[in-house]
Amino acid sequence: MITNSVTYLNNTIKQAAKAAGVKYVDIENAFGDHWLCGNGDRHVNPLLLNEMIVSRIPDLRLPWVEFQESFHPNAKGHADIARAFRKELGGVNPADYKICKNDATTCPDNSATKDNIPAPPYFNVANEQEDIKFTYYKLSNGTATKVQEKYIEIKTSRRPYKPWKKVYVKIYSEPRDLGEIEADKNGEINGSVALPEDLPAGYHTLVVSGEAPDGKKQELYQTILIKGPNPEDIDENGTPDKLQPCGAFAQAANKDEDLDGIDDACDPEVTDPILYTARNGKSSLGEDEDRIYLFRNTRAANLTGVTNDYVDKSKNQNNTDALVGHTLSEETRGLAFNKLVVMKEADGDIKKGTPIILAKDINEKCYALKPENYLSPALKPGSKDYKLRGLTKLNTLAKGVGCEE
Repeated sequence: MITNSVTYLNNTIKQAAKAAGVKYVDIENAFGDHWLCGNGDRHVNPLLLNEMIVSRIPDLRLPWVEFQESFHPNAKGHADIARAFRKELGGVNPADYKICKNDATTCPDNSATKDNIPAPPYFNVANEQEDIKFTYYKLSNGTATKVQEKYIEIKTSRRPYKPWKKVYVKIYSEPRDLGEIEADKNGEINGSVALPEDLPAGYHTLVVSGEAPDGKKQELYQTILIKGPNPEDIDENGTPDKLQPCGAFAQAANKDEDLDGIDDACDPEVTDPILYTARNGKSSLGEDEDRIYLFRNTRAANLTGVTNDYVDKSKNQNNTDALVGHTLSEETRGLAFNKLVVMKEADGDIKKGTPIILAKDINEKCYALKPENYLSPALKPGSKDYKLRGLTKLNTLAKGVGCEE
């Protein structure tokens, strides 16, 4: 059903694009056998959101969805998508690709309507349980804590059931009968059921079954979270939640391929490791806005070959704003970059960004930032004749290369 639903959604988007007169690139099969349940190595990463990583990315929480699941391409998956684009567009840059004649921006197709969207097999088969209506419904507040809350309140409105009829309450994954509640004169429910003391902590599905006003069977369901009574270990696995890489209820991968400090199992984006980042100085942080600040990812010592910082404190005793010399080879030893500033930060403060690979001096001469000596004390801050003019950015760390464009 899920696979057919994705196909149907893609067909709908394709038809909408055709109706709007814009290009649609089909990447549904771009991953080949490297999707989440395929036989090859995975080119996508599963994500469990809300309780899992909401502490790191608060904006991802959607309060009306109790348990979100999503998937995100990793570096290999992004390469798959890029290849699909290249094939579909014949190698033309998407910004330059033309779909319409006479250089028109859009060319709508009036024949593309919702009535002729191809439907996958699942949606052409009659529902064998069409006499039962299944509806996601907010039956409770969505959470309960064992021991502290022996009962869970269940309420409905909008007359979902026949008046004075009994409705039956169950909780899954392993079916457990929680009891029955009688609908009132309006067909609404307002009651409570006891929670089993041995109910394991975690996500469960609460199901209320009964007879709708039209006489058909009706089931309302809601995903709820049952927490353990210990606030330090709400998933009851014996390990404090704060010590689990992805928090409570999430299985960590115990891998951090991109060295960003987030376990890959709950990392919304797994990329190639970023070794160096840079930005302009910020006066709000007490920095010099005329300087460029270079950061080294201290988690990547094995890749950069740098395990210690060499800081020149001749002009500034504050490590967070210290000028640092850089050299690549003997022929550059007489040069100085008075705008190359390195900040030493704690691991948790290293931010993602664009790696800095090549630097240009005021004379437009280029120098590579070689890992093993990018903090060499051989060059001292000095002449403004060689102040940093611009930056050339690459995707991988280059050693000893030129940057003629």
